[in-house]
Amino acid sequence: MTRNRLIFTLISLGLVAAVVGGYILLPIYSVLDLLVGAVTGCGPLLYVWFKRRARLRRFEALFPDTLEFIARSMRAGHAFSVSLEMIHREFQEPVAGEFRRTFEEHNLGLPIEVALQKLATRVPSLDVHFFLRPATLAADLDQGSGDPGQGGGADGGSLGPEHHEEPDSEAVGQRS
Repeated sequence: MTRNRLIFTLISLGLVAAVVGGYILLPIYSVLDLLVGAVTGCGPLLYVWFKRRARLRRFEALFPDTLEFIARSMRAGHAFSVSLEMIHREFQEPVAGEFRRTFEEHNLGLPIEVALQKLATRVPSLDVHFFLRPATLAADLDQGSGDPGQGGGADGGSLGPEHHEEPDSEAVGQRS
């Protein structure tokens, strides 16, 4: 249910409660009717707000362990996308569900950067936004070379100084 639809439903419910309270239950039309309508209309909204806040707190409590898990699995040689897939089997909700959705979006063809950006939109946590940039860099390196430990160029070549070849002095002299 979208936010606008929820608000419309709650306002409608509040108005119905005010009418029922004012004309059926209370013989006197007064300010009490408006109070009954306001409480009835705001009750579900407050419930959703408290549940959302509790879910976000639970996510933030599990998120550091999730980051540790991703780091360990990448050190073990797994690709970043495979690490995302393993999270939903190893962790509890809400972390498992959010990362499962992120993995499925990526698996269905959405670029990993966009899938992670959608995760940051769904989970309004500063920790997730801080995670976003290094995660997209890790995913780019992973996709660019096919093997996270073997360079990171788009052509699969190494960027390290140990693979830099010096030009042959004879070949340079022949070109002149």
